[in-house]
Amino acid sequence: MNNQTFEANDHHYFALKQAKDFFGQRWKSKLQTCWETGRYPSSLSQYKAELQQVRNQAGANWLTRFRFEG
Repeated sequence: MNNQTFEANDHHYFALKQAKDFFGQRWKSKLQTCWETGRYPSSLSQYKAELQQVRNQAGANWLTRFRFEG
């Protein structure tokens, strides 16, 4: 992870929203498991690249602070 502030783009937000909708209430912990293992449910496989970009560019701790607006 670099020291710059990560700014998610629309593709990242959409992929994160898909993960939230798929996993439900504990989506962050389940997504972190995907990040750690590199294994995603087939329903999220099309978003794997964007989700891995978030992890690689922002770091795993970023997700704990992340909130959807609205």
